[in-house]
Amino acid sequence: MMKTILSTFLILGILSGPVCAASTIDDESRTAANKVMQNVFDRIIFEKGKHAELSDFDKKNLSLNSRQIYVIEYSSQMAQEHRPYGFALTILPLNEPLPQEWKDNGFELVFPVLKLKFAGYQRRAIDGRFDIRAPMQRYGQILSEYQQQYLPLQMSISSSKDVYQADEEIVFTVTLTNTSSASLLVKPLNSTNLYILYDNTIFPFSMENPPAKQTSALESGRSLSKTFHGDAFQFPRDIEIYASYNMTFDGIKPFSRIRLKIIKP
Repeated sequence: MMKTILSTFLILGILSGPVCAASTIDDESRTAANKVMQNVFDRIIFEKGKHAELSDFDKKNLSLNSRQIYVIEYSSQMAQEHRPYGFALTILPLNEPLPQEWKDNGFELVFPVLKLKFAGYQRRAIDGRFDIRAPMQRYGQILSEYQQQYLPLQMSISSSKDVYQADEEIVFTVTLTNTSSASLLVKPLNSTNLYILYDNTIFPFSMENPPAKQTSALESGRSLSKTFHGDAFQFPRDIEIYASYNMTFDGIKPFSRIRLKIIKP
């Protein structure tokens, strides 16, 4: 029986603490950051008709900072209120502090492998008003995916086919690859060290030839794979299987996902 997870499982980043990181942003990371910020801006425009407090929001609220990263900043004086509603969001290097004027009601969400973080503030996000942190979480997944390619241990999930019939067992393979220049001590691919979901639901699985329980050295450039058998789905649908591996690098776990289609027999 598949057990539903009550809370959304989404690895974006981790809460920030004291860090020491480079204060520069390379061109590739800048492009990824601006893609995220553009998506957030477009989402606010999409939501504008649903929120009276966004009535004055438009392209004038999107600008570039000194690092050529987009900044979204907005303030609106709501009727019959003395305190303005407003928010701001951008992406900064990890070691750069929040702007002084953002520190009241400020927040950060860090991507330690990228040495980047979301930084912003939100005022008066009450009574159903628009909250900038919602699209930040939604489109921050782009940075989460981008961050994975810089982990020394890469994870992938694959299947021999992308279309299964209803009531057909799902077979997939999880692979770990050491992309670093040194050997890594890794844990075995098993039910203890793998967390596998579909649509925020635990995906029961069994494995072929269960591995040894002890850790082992994975040499530079080498891979470790294991094939698993997951429960069948009873009805046609599109699914996404998400898998994460219980080993962290700068607080981030390797993860991967695969999309499959279930059709009628």
